[in-house]
Amino acid sequence: MAPDAELKLFLTAAADERVRRRAEQEAVAVDDVARELAERDRRDREREHSPLLTPAGCESSSTHRACRCSRSSKRVVELARARGAQVPPVRDAAAAADGGAR
Repeated sequence: MAPDAELKLFLTAAADERVRRRAEQEAVAVDDVARELAERDRRDREREHSPLLTPAGCESSSTHRACRCSRSSKRVVELARARGAQVPPVRDAAAAADGGAR
């Protein structure tokens, strides 16, 4: 989406985690969601125009159930800083929510 960006990120989640999230959000059977996501992923990877693949030179990061948002944010900040970006400290979302009492 931003071919000239200094830091390119490709965020993913394991198929079983994506199935769990979708089934939970939509209150539908896990098996049905698994079939639908597998088919959609196949179509997305194999389409002729703009297939969904990790672009060259792109950092890939996976999210999963045990990975909190703050950990993902910190990883992005680490990658940016490694490229010389001046990034302010990242506050834990829970601490920010309670006024930084942590």
